[in-house]
Amino acid sequence: MNKVTIIGAGIIGLTTALKLREAGFEVEIIAASFPPFTTSNKAGAIWSPFHIEPRKKVIEWSKITFLKLEELAQQVDSGVKMVDFYKKEFPEETEWQQAFPKASWEIIEQTNDFILYQTSVPFVQTSKHLDFLLQECKERGVSLKQQKIESLEHYLSFTDWIVNCTGLGARELCQDKEVYPVQGQIVQVKTQKNVRFWDDNTSKELTYIFPREDCCVLGGTARVNEENTFPEKGITKKILENCQRIEPNLNTDTILNQYVGLRPARKQVRLEKEDEFNIVHNYGHGGAGFSVNWGCAEEVLKLLTIVDK
Repeated sequence: MNKVTIIGAGIIGLTTALKLREAGFEVEIIAASFPPFTTSNKAGAIWSPFHIEPRKKVIEWSKITFLKLEELAQQVDSGVKMVDFYKKEFPEETEWQQAFPKASWEIIEQTNDFILYQTSVPFVQTSKHLDFLLQECKERGVSLKQQKIESLEHYLSFTDWIVNCTGLGARELCQDKEVYPVQGQIVQVKTQKNVRFWDDNTSKELTYIFPREDCCVLGGTARVNEENTFPEKGITKKILENCQRIEPNLNTDTILNQYVGLRPARKQVRLEKEDEFNIVHNYGHGGAGFSVNWGCAEEVLKLLTIVDK
């Protein structure tokens, strides 16, 4: 039984660890931060591939992840549920439809300027889901170690494989100049009924509404190469205005929290094995980590299995 060391404990690291453990590998996760102190904890997070390439691979990964999340939605403690989702797109923007395992949407409204779709997709309550995955790792015998990572090669003496799931951290760890942040700001308001799940991509600003059990998540921004991690009042005001525009029933009087996260983006996801070392990289998922994570984990497993043969 080969030992695999996963570096990073966000959504990509946790699901990769579980997939490899399920396949019979001895698995250890080493990370500077574990949930609830990860970037993944700040995510929206609805199944909707966003800011991620390569497209052909993304479609495959997204389908696998959709089906896995649909399965997890049957477990009440998983933090995943299937929701009715309203998606407003430009008429020419249809690539997202290819990522569904099957055609499962209907057109609610159509003009020359936009198409409003209704569909059913998995929605993830991030903190609850990440806690669930972390607990699954513990119960299945995955070792956990909190430690700042200075070098991937350092750990090769103690393991058979390293899988690098460090997200934005790979920028320094791997000296990868293709990794860059896409800043996202969200606002959490008091949870309420009669508010729909929305994603409007037809305005200049990213606009979405995700009602949760504990709050209603409103967003957002997608500011490329913006490093600031503090909420800005002007952006909060704009988020509230945009969300009320698409959902008049929304009450924004009670703001509970405001968060800023940095999506770990890259021109293309780096999911490959290094030539010289037993290191597999799995990072650069942008705003789509919760949409492709299980598919990427399966590809990591294939890479390790092929080499071992």
